[in-house]
Amino acid sequence: ESEAESAEEDGGMQVEPAGPLLSPEELQSESKAKSEASKANGNAHFKAGRWAEAAAQYQLAMAADPSNATFPCNRAAALLHLGKAADALADAQVALVLDPSLLKAHVRAAKAMCQLGRFSEARRQLEGAATLEGAAVGPELAALDGLEALLRNGKAALAR
Repeated sequence: ESEAESAEEDGGMQVEPAGPLLSPEELQSESKAKSEASKANGNAHFKAGRWAEAAAQYQLAMAADPSNATFPCNRAAALLHLGKAADALADAQVALVLDPSLLKAHVRAAKAMCQLGRFSEARRQLEGAATLEGAAVGPELAALDGLEALLRNGKAALAR
C-alpha cells in the first residue's frame, strides 16, 4: 500500500513532521533562548516607559520558562507602573514561590500592597524581606512610614 493510498483511507490527510525532532536538552535550550530574548525586549520597553509592551514581553518570557522567578517579578514592576496592583501582587507572589530569596519580588509585593491600601501587610512583607541575607529595605520601610503618617493625618483631619 502506498503512502497516497494510506492517506486516502485516513480521510486524505497526510501529516508530515514540522522539522527534525529535538532532544529534551535542545528544547530546553530553545525555550531558554526565547525567554531571554523576550526578557531583553521587555527590558527595552520598560526602560523606554512602554509598560504594557514590557508586561507583554515578560508574559512571553514566563510562557517560555515558567520556572524563572525573574520574569514574573519583572512583569510585576511593569504592572505597578500601569496601576494594576492586584495583578502585580499576584506576579510578585508567583516569583516568591519560585524564589523566596528574591528581594525585588518582596519589594514589588509590598509596593502592590501599598497601592491596594494594605499597609500592614506591606510592612510585614518588608520586615520579612529584611531578614534575607544582604537585604536593605530601609528606604522602602521609610516610604511606608511616610504613607502611614499621611493616612493618620488624613484620618485625623477628617475627624475634626
